Amino acid sequence: MVLVACVAVVLAVIDSMGGALWVGHFALEVDLVSQGGRQIRGGAAEAVPDKDDADYYQRFSTAPGLNLEAFSLVQSEPVLVRVPCHGRTSTFGRDLFYTQARYLLLRVDYTDGSRRIITAAIPDGRIQRRITVKVPRVS
Repeated sequence: MVLVACVAVVLAVIDSMGGALWVGHFALEVDLVSQGGRQIRGGAAEAVPDKDDADYYQRFSTAPGLNLEAFSLVQSEPVLVRVPCHGRTSTFGRDLFYTQARYLLLRVDYTDGSRRIITAAIPDGRIQRRITVKVPRVS
């Protein structure tokens, strides 16, 4: 009984002390739906760490540090956005730590030449990698 407990403790220590730190990204598929009747031509997107950053860049879209990646909208095809993520995995493969960018900043370009900046929450990339973003009407 004591031997089993000791082995379990040793394995737990080995599992939590070793492991790997990793940095990567995943492709988020974004379906854009215009709710205002205006046609979307394309735009640009970037994943940002949190809501504060998304709100800041939405207000100040020319601020330094923003690196929007341009995209063209192809009928019925989702837009692909790279979402950075990183974490730590234990020796035996358990996730010890995981984080990713949590908000998407989108610049939507319309066929009439106008633009709009919107934000959307990004779901946990380990569970879901496709979202639908409804582009609201311009009031």
